[in-house]
Amino acid sequence: MGEQTSLAPVQHARVVKRTTVVLGFTALGITAIAVGITAGAGLVAVVLAPTAISIVVGTIRQKRQARRFIEDVNETIALAARGDYAAVRQIFEYWIANARSPRVAALSRYCLADTLLHQGDLEGSCRLHVENYDDNRSTLQRSPVARTVLLDTAFAWGLRGNLAEVERWYVESERMTKELQDVTAPANAIAVKALIDCRSGRSDAAVALLDDNWADCEARLRGDSLRRLRILRGFARSTLGPREAGRAHEDIVASRPRFPGEHAYLGKEWPEMAAFLAAHELDR
Repeated sequence: MGEQTSLAPVQHARVVKRTTVVLGFTALGITAIAVGITAGAGLVAVVLAPTAISIVVGTIRQKRQARRFIEDVNETIALAARGDYAAVRQIFEYWIANARSPRVAALSRYCLADTLLHQGDLEGSCRLHVENYDDNRSTLQRSPVARTVLLDTAFAWGLRGNLAEVERWYVESERMTKELQDVTAPANAIAVKALIDCRSGRSDAAVALLDDNWADCEARLRGDSLRRLRILRGFARSTLGPREAGRAHEDIVASRPRFPGEHAYLGKEWPEMAAFLAAHELDR
């Protein structure tokens, strides 16, 4: 998750941007209530009878809750930048238990899955990603972060070495409409493909892919997401012998952890990556 937020928590905040409630009155009292809920790319307009005033009250509460959710998402960005993923986890577990909006609930589970990944619980992260998509498929598919959710799921499976699952989720991400994707999605797609190459022993292909797309990836990613991509490239370069040693060193220097253990999750179920991180003191 981190500063991206593969991603991205900033993208998550955009999805629940605002909720509007419009009340219609006549001289004799309430005749109709038009409720418009704007969330990401979706717009729902419902005309309700006076007996449904309680629904409006619930909608107003959802609006307030959405604002609090956005505030908490912004807080998690700062917490993740300091490596306090335990606090980040508590925030999203709270929202999973208390969210009234299906979008907030789905996004909270997505963010928690990403948090588990950074904590090194790759199995739990993959399981939650899959369960969330199965339970909230239509909600997530209408969201601007739909493609990123799928790509982050693919990346998590890639770190576990399950290339069949990586392929499944990557193919699913390609079915998502590109018009709704968030700005990081194309770079995240490159990261998944590079990870597949690295895991398949095709380091030269991974380096070529990343070099060819580096300017675009660098423009789209920030913070831990870009450092993670540099580590992938540095790892791939380090396996290509002396001719790439100098360039690998450049990536290693640019990927220094911002807090203890920032990159450790990358090698949790990938022995070769774990050895690379340890050799260059990137796991501390």
